[in-house]
Amino acid sequence: MWEYSSLRILEPRRRNRASSVRLGKRENAPLRESGLRKLSTEKYCATRWGTNSVTVRDQDIEELARLRLRAEYSFDEVRSAALTDFMIKYLRLFAGKRENKAFIDANLPGMIEKMRPEVGEQYRKEAEDAELTKLAREREETALALERALVVADEEASKIAKELDFENLAKKAFPNTPVEWLRQVGYRPEYSWDADERTDRKAYIFACFSEIAYLQYTKFDLPGEGRYKVVPSEALENLRTHNMRFDLAAVVQAVTGGEGLTVTISNPGRGFVYATFVTPKFIVIAVRGTSTLSELLLIDFNSLKVGGGNDRYHSGFYKEAMTAMSELKKQSALVTAEGVNGIPVYFTGHSMGGAVSWIFRHIWGNSHRVMTPYIYASPRIGNSAVARKYPVYAYTRANDAVPHLPPLSWHFEDAVGATTVNAEEEKMSKIALWAKFWKIRKNHSIERYRRELGEKTGDPQFSPDVYFAALFAEMIDVYRVLGHPYPYGIQTNDPGGA
Repeated sequence: MWEYSSLRILEPRRRNRASSVRLGKRENAPLRESGLRKLSTEKYCATRWGTNSVTVRDQDIEELARLRLRAEYSFDEVRSAALTDFMIKYLRLFAGKRENKAFIDANLPGMIEKMRPEVGEQYRKEAEDAELTKLAREREETALALERALVVADEEASKIAKELDFENLAKKAFPNTPVEWLRQVGYRPEYSWDADERTDRKAYIFACFSEIAYLQYTKFDLPGEGRYKVVPSEALENLRTHNMRFDLAAVVQAVTGGEGLTVTISNPGRGFVYATFVTPKFIVIAVRGTSTLSELLLIDFNSLKVGGGNDRYHSGFYKEAMTAMSELKKQSALVTAEGVNGIPVYFTGHSMGGAVSWIFRHIWGNSHRVMTPYIYASPRIGNSAVARKYPVYAYTRANDAVPHLPPLSWHFEDAVGATTVNAEEEKMSKIALWAKFWKIRKNHSIERYRRELGEKTGDPQFSPDVYFAALFAEMIDVYRVLGHPYPYGIQTNDPGGA
């Protein structure tokens, strides 16, 4: 039990052996000048703060108790400062008045025990958050070290890559991927492309289209242009890491033979890619955005809102959608499909591409037969008036942080009726979600969405790394034919191999 009967109140389980205090250099300079060397506790407080200036209130006792508990729960490096704060507060309340001291001594121990659970829980959470932050920092440092170690291997792989034609490799590899299956989908009338209601099958199909859009390189995706901290697509990250570049439109044309599925790529140079897929039954515009760390942060910092009336849109997404729309409407496939009797036009996208797809529904007008967009892991795009203006089929994952941006406190609103694709997974608190953000960042990848949505249908399923695995297999075959050693330390018993 702590004693409050003297200046030695900060020493647990010890009685005061002297009723005086030695003058400190800073606190008691005025008293030292008067020739005093030692003062009793009462005289010290009376001289320092006066005897009639302080009346102890209940809130003073509560503050004293909080300071005392802060000293108890603080780390060693800050405990001394906490004890000093407690002592100064105690002495100022004492102020040389015995009734003040009696009131404090009678009420402080009980207040400490009353507040202990609340303050203890607060400091426990702060300690946990500090430990999580430390672990996240260590993990990030480890990841950076591994990336540096891979630089040499990447350089060697880039040298050999000059001898490889990845576009031809992709043309050989992709017939066994969702590209060929989506070509067949365009001929299936039972999928009800003219109907606008939400279906699990359409959600899966449009997730496949959104994933394919990530296979198109932009200048922002080249190695050295910023490492991905949030993983929008594991396929894109693998292709970028190994510098596997190709023309997506040419590859799709080769795989499908130009029948059942074609794609036109629009890349205006702003980092977004617009893939316009044309099938016999519908058109789908799949939008993929940029997703380096700096661009993710701009979701918040570039969120001044624009719009008329009660509508307030995220300015960055809105301006991107307006600029892209005028260019997209000039494409021959969309010119042909104009009018309310044309084939349906769907918008889809993932992450920031999902946000732009969502806004397309708001601004596209009546030039085409526009259907409800299917979007995945989209950030918020505006206030409640915007979020409720048109329906959207939005999908999120339980522990994906991106749909929580920009924050609700900035008057942004979630999509109405959003579906959580992995609702059975235990949802983290917001504090834990952001504390573990770097550890769980792959929760954001389009492959996770595509895989979990596909499990709800009877349609063909594909592995999360289907595109990279197909390309890598073809690449290894080229290494074997060229007689080069296999990359990344791969060993093989193939007698024809290097």
